[in-house]
This record gives sequence, C-alpha cells and structure tokens, in this order.
Amino acid sequence: MNGEGVCYPAFLLGGPGQKPTAFNGPSALFISGRFRAPIGPMKEDTLVDSSGRSWRLHGVTAIGRWGTWTERLRLWWKRQYLVDFDATEGPALSLDQLKTHMLERADANEALLRADTDVDEPVRQYFLEAWGRAREELVAAKTFQGVADAMGPYRLYADSWFSGRGRSNRVEYLTVLLLATVITVMAGLVASFLGSIIGAAVDFALGTVLPGWLVGAAATRRVHDFGWPFYVLAILFLGLGGMELGAFRYFQDRGVLFGIVAWFVFILVWAIPPGTPGENRYDPQPNPGPSL
Repeated sequence: MNGEGVCYPAFLLGGPGQKPTAFNGPSALFISGRFRAPIGPMKEDTLVDSSGRSWRLHGVTAIGRWGTWTERLRLWWKRQYLVDFDATEGPALSLDQLKTHMLERADANEALLRADTDVDEPVRQYFLEAWGRAREELVAAKTFQGVADAMGPYRLYADSWFSGRGRSNRVEYLTVLLLATVITVMAGLVASFLGSIIGAAVDFALGTVLPGWLVGAAATRRVHDFGWPFYVLAILFLGLGGMELGAFRYFQDRGVLFGIVAWFVFILVWAIPPGTPGENRYDPQPNPGPSL
C-alpha cells in the first residue's frame, strides 16, 4: 500500500505505547520526510481516512526513491523517501468512532508520560499542555478535517532542507555542511568566469545566501536535537560575532584569522555530541544512520 485511494486528512489510531497521529496528505507516511522506517514487520497500526475506510498496517515492504530521475531528485531535495506498507483493509469507522479511539489513545499516552521518570519536567509539561488543548478541540470537532486540525501536537510533517522544523542527527548535519561547502566553491568559480556585477550577484546569491540558509536551517534542527530552542543558537551566534569584532579591533589581521577559526569550530562543534535520546518537544529521535 503506497497511499493510492486514501482520502485525506487521514489518521493513524496508534496501538499500546503509540500516539495517534494525523496528516493532511501522503507526505510523512507514504512519503517519509524525517526518518526511514526499517523494512519488515512493525507495531501494527490502523490507518483511517476521511471517508471512514480503514486499513491495518502490518509492516514496511519497501522504502527508497524511485520513479523518473526528476522525481528522484525532487524527493532528495525535499529530504523524502517513498514508503510502501503491507496492509489489509478493515471495517469502516464513523467520525464518532474515530474520535473515541483517539481520545482513548491520548489518555493512555498521557498516563504513560506522567509515569515516565526519565522525562525532563519541562518536556513533560510541554506535552501535557499541548495534548490538553488538542483534546478539547478534538471533542468539539464536527468533521474529519476538524479532527485533523485539532491534532497539531500529533501531526506528522515533511520538511525540506531549508526548514528549521524538527531535528537533525549528526550525519545529516555534516552532510549539509559538505553540501554548503561545495555550493560555495562552485559559486565562486562561476562568479570568477562571469566577472563584474553579474559575477558578484551570483557569488552573493549562490555562494552566501543559499549555503547560509542551508546551514542555518540544519543548525536550528541540530539545536532542536538537543532539546534546545532556536534562541540558544541565536545567543551563541551573537556572542561569537561580538568576540570576532573585538578580536579584529585589537589584533587586526590576527583577529581575522581568529574569526575564521572560531566560526569553523562553532559550526563543526554541533556535529560532535549526540542529541537527546528518544522524543523531545521538537520531534521523535531521528534515525541514527544517514538521512540521505
């Protein structure tokens, strides 16, 4: 099953120890944008679409990028993979049955979260408050779309390389650094051939803005992997910028060298420590292996 014939929004009901989830299109389930599910049996889950049809998902049969080369390139650019599931069709469910099951799963997961002594208290409170708001909106929902809108904390997303949402592991972060370096070098070579104003514009757009955006988004996701908000990265960024200005003022040329080394260390240091194990407020744990 690869998502054909599914009416969106659609929902995963979740089993014991699993959260119910919602998604507004094939992205994030049949087109995975965060991590790659292992091929083979999985914890069985029930998929329900907005027509009431249901399917029992038993396992993943295939995952990868296939189709024409343009389709494969588009999937790579969006950090996505196609996913096929082994599934059997089940009984139709009404809107009220869907809401009842999701509320039961939400209550069960809230009880597990309260009992989990390994979860940091701020993370616990964040999820409890978010799930509390979602429960109120879920009870009031009158349509399948209303159920999907109520389930923000349970929604599956698919992100691009330019998005700071979610988490990135060390391999993905290093991959982005390498890609940004290659783009910068290539942009410089192209600009040197073009020369004058056009070359300068190309160098700025492709050699500065594009790789800067890529690295900035990856660094934000990397900070999220530690469970920290974006402003931690912003504070460190501003602090390092102030140190560089001070070094340049007092040491002149040696200050420039200090700045280059400092920025290099600052960018690279995020690739050394692992992120927080398990789920944090920004996402489930990314794959331990490459995300490309």
